[in-house]
Amino acid sequence: MKENLEGAVDLILEQEGGYVNHPRDPGGETNFGITKATARAHGYSGSMRSLPKSFARQVYRDAYWDAVSGNELPPGVDLAVFDMAVNAGTSRAAKLLQQVLGVTDDGQIGPVTLAAAQRFGDFAKLVTVYADVRMSYYRSLRTWRTFGRGWAKRAKETNDAALKLVSSQREK
Repeated sequence: MKENLEGAVDLILEQEGGYVNHPRDPGGETNFGITKATARAHGYSGSMRSLPKSFARQVYRDAYWDAVSGNELPPGVDLAVFDMAVNAGTSRAAKLLQQVLGVTDDGQIGPVTLAAAQRFGDFAKLVTVYADVRMSYYRSLRTWRTFGRGWAKRAKETNDAALKLVSSQREK
């Protein structure tokens, strides 16, 4: 849902923190979780240390939230998929959701995926199964030993927040 975007971005900004340039991170130099390559692709040419938070918010909306149809996914599912998109790419996030839903995993969230998500019905279960698939993906990566603990913490925090969104929608 559209109103979930700001809260989702706030959570990601909190998780990502500020400037990082870890030598083992294949994404390289980042600030607020935005890689240098992504920043450049969206027109930013300054120092990554000086990347404005407002620019990061705009990139999150345009390159990640919109790319995974965040406004059209069920509340809670939107946050889980969006966070995975930021962490592992929009195509990977979409494919994991599509695998959970049992639809063709083409890496694009379109009408078929959105309809399958709505039909799933039990959004708390969908969020939880997605979190399990997400963790399996992380464990398969060669960088798991370096970043695994952080990814696991992030996935748990996101899952908890997503389940709260599902629960708050039930109460409405």
